[in-house]
Amino acid sequence: MKQSKKEIIKQAQESEDLQLDTAEASKRDIIMGVIIAGGVALALLVTTILPAEYGLDPTGMGKLLGFSQMNKEKKENNAKATKSATIRVETEATRHDTVEITIKPNHGLEYKFEMEEGAALIYSWKASVPIYYDFHGEPSSGPKGSFVSFEEKTATSANGSFTAPFKGTQGWYWTNKTLNPITIKLTTSGFYKVVGIKNESPLTK
Repeated sequence: MKQSKKEIIKQAQESEDLQLDTAEASKRDIIMGVIIAGGVALALLVTTILPAEYGLDPTGMGKLLGFSQMNKEKKENNAKATKSATIRVETEATRHDTVEITIKPNHGLEYKFEMEEGAALIYSWKASVPIYYDFHGEPSSGPKGSFVSFEEKTATSANGSFTAPFKGTQGWYWTNKTLNPITIKLTTSGFYKVVGIKNESPLTK
């Protein structure tokens, strides 16, 4: 059946009105979605972020949900970390040294550093074979011959950091009980003066 010109124009108008209504509804949906998202974000800010991160709890929900306690614990942990942190100002630049030490068969040998109380030493050494060592310090103000042992064992290598508990000499005593020389490569960094090899002597039976 052939449509009249009026009917065609009417249908076109109705289709255009439907499209406008659909576009308007979509626009309203978008605006409503933005409003809802903004409301959720604001609620999260007030009830979660402000109490947990900044200790602000205007609604009391932060305390109820445990976020205020979380902020309190965070502040306490930060305070403890700040209190335990130690900064030591040094007058000399950081030293970096590498040395190879050869220990004769059936001999013992000390290698020492002179350090101030609180000075730091970072070290790494490796021996050609497992070797007994005693890492110790000798207080400059103590009785002659007195020392404090920090680590004593047999190993092929050792790596670590050390803070001098007193002013004096600090370092290692290695013993070679084999029939061949043992070579040790020692690398150090920190704040110290190198004393070097001390008390190289044969082992007593």
